[in-house]
Order: sequence, then C-alpha cells, then structure tokens
Amino acid sequence: MNAVRSLVAAAVALVLGAAPAAAHVVFTAPGAVAGEVQEKTLVVGHGCGADDPTVTLRVRVPAGVVDVAPTAPAGWKVETVAGAYGKPQIYKGAELAGGVVEIVWSGRLGAHTKGTFTFAFGLTDGLKPGDRLVFPVVQQCEKSVIRWIDPSEDGETPAASLVVGAGR
Repeated sequence: MNAVRSLVAAAVALVLGAAPAAAHVVFTAPGAVAGEVQEKTLVVGHGCGADDPTVTLRVRVPAGVVDVAPTAPAGWKVETVAGAYGKPQIYKGAELAGGVVEIVWSGRLGAHTKGTFTFAFGLTDGLKPGDRLVFPVVQQCEKSVIRWIDPSEDGETPAASLVVGAGR
C-alpha cells in the first residue's frame, strides 16, 4: 500500500510541478517569414497564480527584429523602450544603430483570463531560414513575477520564440 501512495504522490508532484510550464507565454503562430513584415500575437494563458492577476507584460526584442510597432489590447497601455543595438542591423539595405528593444504593456488581466498582445515588426536582412528568435517575457502580477526567459524550448520557464522560414 505504501508503494501505491508513493506512486500517487509522485504523480501529483509531477503534475503540479509541470503546471507553470504549461501556462507559458507563446506566439499563436511560431513561424516568421524572412523578408516580410510580421504581425505576431503573444498569448498569456492566465495570471501568476490562483488570485494573482497580470498587470504588466515586458517583452525583450531580440537582435534581428526591427521596426517594432505594438498595439494595445482594450483597457491596456503600451510603451516601447528604445536603445542601441549591440551591433548595427541591416534592414531593407539600410544600417540601423538602434530602435525598439523592449515592449511594455500595462493593464489588468484576471488571474483566470487569457490575454493576447500583438505587435508588428520587420526581420533584418541577415536572418536565414532556421534561425530561432527568442523573445524573453517578464509577466508581472499583483503579488508575484514569472520570468519566461529560458532560451531552451523545454525549460521550466521557456521564452517565447519564432523560427525564421524562407521568404517568397
């Protein structure tokens, strides 16, 4: 009987331990097309806990992503943070030294509510099919924070990512 209890306890721990990863922030469509303007939507599954609504979503814009233009969901504000790129980016033949490096949405998303956050952007000329773009996201809630920043796709707190496909 103790073996059965141990097995049940292990299964419950496994399910509870996996719950945060199942709620990560993801793109609705994980592909991006080289040479085209993108419009992508991030989905936040719910707040940080049972009674912990989301109040801010911060997205770090990776190298290779330029000309960023976010939209604000109803009831939310959106701001962008500009900065210098680590190295100049080439976009449509022009060299860019800086631009939007972070998007910050603020508002209130109920603890049990799914939310969507959309932004448009361009991909720099040097990206190739198969390149993976990682967008670290920090989900600030009223009582806690979840950092979806792990670049590995199978980590406990994976960052949102897009894979570049071939252009037309």
